[in-house]
Amino acid sequence: MFSVHSDECKIGVAKLAKMLNVVNHPDHLVTLKAISKLIKMRLNHEALANPDSVIVKVCNFIIYSSTIVGKSIRNQLYFLC
Repeated sequence: MFSVHSDECKIGVAKLAKMLNVVNHPDHLVTLKAISKLIKMRLNHEALANPDSVIVKVCNFIIYSSTIVGKSIRNQLYFLC
């Protein structure tokens, strides 16, 4: 009989999380819930047909300059998307 609290299940959830780049939570059932949400939101037929609708766009930033103002440092940031 299979148990969600067995070591086999915990190992399987950890392997699946690693494959999907999901961060492991100490409670494997929380990790499993996160995996389920990811699959429902980003790996369904509609999302695969139109990936731009679910891909998160990440912006990088660079520090253009730093200046000392009194006892603090002021950084000017520029975002590149």
